[in-house]
Amino acid sequence: MHAFLVLLTCAWAFSGALGVAEDREFLSLIQTSAKLQDKDKFTRITSLAQPQHGADGVLYYHVHIPKCGGTTLSNIIVDSLCGNAGDAVQTSGWEQHCTEKCENAMVDTEATCMDPWRIEHAKFNLISERIDELKKHQAINEVVYITTLRPGSKRMISQWAHEINSLKTWAPPPDVPPMSNESLLLYLEGKNWTNKWEWVEANSVSQRNNFQVASLAAVPGEMEVTAEHLEQAKETLRTGKWIVGFTDCLPELHHKLWTLGASPGATFSSKLPTLAHEAPKALSFNSEVMDALRVQSRFDEELFEWAWQSSPEDLKCELST
Repeated sequence: MHAFLVLLTCAWAFSGALGVAEDREFLSLIQTSAKLQDKDKFTRITSLAQPQHGADGVLYYHVHIPKCGGTTLSNIIVDSLCGNAGDAVQTSGWEQHCTEKCENAMVDTEATCMDPWRIEHAKFNLISERIDELKKHQAINEVVYITTLRPGSKRMISQWAHEINSLKTWAPPPDVPPMSNESLLLYLEGKNWTNKWEWVEANSVSQRNNFQVASLAAVPGEMEVTAEHLEQAKETLRTGKWIVGFTDCLPELHHKLWTLGASPGATFSSKLPTLAHEAPKALSFNSEVMDALRVQSRFDEELFEWAWQSSPEDLKCELST
């Protein structure tokens, strides 16, 4: 099935409950996993494992691929599907991970989680395991996956800048300016890669440079991404029900999701959350770097082109260069 978008218009219905174990060991594991020391915050996060409401057992699951606008999409999902349609979109970031409640739908995303065990940027095999576990506790009979894709070259520029400026997980040699063509070229080739982004399970440069394919195809270990993995990623997007948007076209995706969860009489607000973007604005890339970007992220580039050609027109926009 090549049609990604599935419209769901049924009335909201009660979906079931997720119980929380009372024993100290289980609570300690949750607290460690969430990295929370504050008692009030811990109470907030454990309270999420309470009865939730959904549309005839539909779970909306956010497949969060890093540097594809995922945090913005998480806010959009909460705004559109959790009873806030028509209000200004909130701007929850990582510090609010799993702290927001969702009254009107079963939603699993960065800001609002079905239980506090959610891991962002997980590969699809781990996502499938999580959903199987959620089904043991919630009346889930259908899953709608929501994600965003981005040209591989753009995603790589954004991740490179993020790792240098914010995460401090990579740096070029001292004689190379951090934000420069030479720096990006070294990054793409895996040179001087002594650390890696702990939130991304990408144990090879090939996977890091093609993480959209590596994630959707669940490429294991340090294996290099291949054309076969690209076909597996496409098959993942063909299987089940997906809403696939694009990082450059988030307003269009926002409107589509809003149509699924809008309350009667609600007025659509096109405002998107204002979040920091790491991509350098003033730096221009030379032909050597642009060629390297296209080669090193070629499988992600091909996945994006395939998804774009298969997408409904109402999820598209004029792509920026």
